Amino acid sequence: MRVGIIGAGGISREHKRGYDQLEGVEFVGVADPSAQSRQCAEQDWGVTAYETAAELIEKAKPDAVSICSPPKFHKDLAIECLKAGVAVLCEKPMARNAVEAAEMQKAAVDSGTPLMMAFCHRFHPPVMKVKEAIENGDLGKILMFRNRFGGKQDMSQRWFGDPDLAGGGEMMDTSVHSVDLFRFLVGDAKWVTGAAADLAGIYKVEDSGIMVVGAVNGALAVIEGSWSTPASQNTVEIYGYEGAATVNYNTGQTQILRKGSHEWENIETDGPDRFVREVAAFVNAVKTKTAPPITGADGLAASLILDAAYKSSKEGVRVEL
Repeated sequence: MRVGIIGAGGISREHKRGYDQLEGVEFVGVADPSAQSRQCAEQDWGVTAYETAAELIEKAKPDAVSICSPPKFHKDLAIECLKAGVAVLCEKPMARNAVEAAEMQKAAVDSGTPLMMAFCHRFHPPVMKVKEAIENGDLGKILMFRNRFGGKQDMSQRWFGDPDLAGGGEMMDTSVHSVDLFRFLVGDAKWVTGAAADLAGIYKVEDSGIMVVGAVNGALAVIEGSWSTPASQNTVEIYGYEGAATVNYNTGQTQILRKGSHEWENIETDGPDRFVREVAAFVNAVKTKTAPPITGADGLAASLILDAAYKSSKEGVRVEL
């Protein structure tokens, strides 16, 4: 299987690392409009770097690509690849808004070519253990979800802080992972209330955001994120009627309180990290001609929730989905 990468920025390194660990996968090239990025990629990876995706597709002939560009370019790049029969693993967020995401999903359906979203936290081993416990009924009916991802990082001089390139700020970049984790562990959203603000006062986008989400199944969720807090407890918490689970990204500790028990169980995990597992799942789907575990429909659903959160924040209303 021949693979390539479009967009040679920081996250592309994680995709390349994942491909390098898989047998039967040949990395054939990279595309990036930046001459400096192309030069670095050729030096670091030992492959030909092309200026455009069209050149990569025509000359390197990949079976699949990772799209690691800023969100502004996801739609056009994904549609170009999908129409050419090249499977796509697209970095988050799927697009700058749900309208663009819907066009990508339509292209995937119309072409019959796999489109997978890079929501890597689904493949975080502790999260996978929690998902297993939920599916086994160890927590009972899920009642509440809470997640926070944050920490100090200056995005003011990076594309993440450019509303045209990114489509939004912290919520679009960071909390999109939280939104997908909510859908993965709890279910689809019914309504959203959001609050977004540039609390540091240095951005054209929000640096911090909070979402309160109501699930179709009645569960409630709180999602928090920030680029500007000097530290953060990066945690996922799930509370069921009969049990609970917590994943602490800071300490690496994962605990599950199972139905019928009064003792928290410390969960140990091993094996590949979430980026390697994500790429492996994508490659397996392409090779076996099966649906990827995270589809374009999942990316679109997350975009709809984000759009609703921004609308809620702007208008001061709860938005029904």
